[in-house]
Amino acid sequence: MSKLIIELDGEYPTDESLGNIVGYKGDYTTLMSEIAFLFGTYGRCEFDGNHWIIATGGWSGCEDVISALKANTIFWMTCWYMSKRGGYYEFEIKEKKP
Repeated sequence: MSKLIIELDGEYPTDESLGNIVGYKGDYTTLMSEIAFLFGTYGRCEFDGNHWIIATGGWSGCEDVISALKANTIFWMTCWYMSKRGGYYEFEIKEKKP
């Protein structure tokens, strides 16, 4: 499992942190839990079980995180549920079968 390190440069995620999101190959619930705080000031991140809702609030830092999630092809293909105009995204994290 990959260790996810997220650091900020001021209020923005560092390029290294965005690269860590792109390359993350661990448990996706952990991924979402670790990045949730990035949406706390300008956007929002909520979850109910395995269903996650993210709104970017139009802030470029949040949009950068969404771009990094999109670039993580396996995550996006398996977890993206829907998106709407205005920076609204929903994800479903499916539990891995033993």
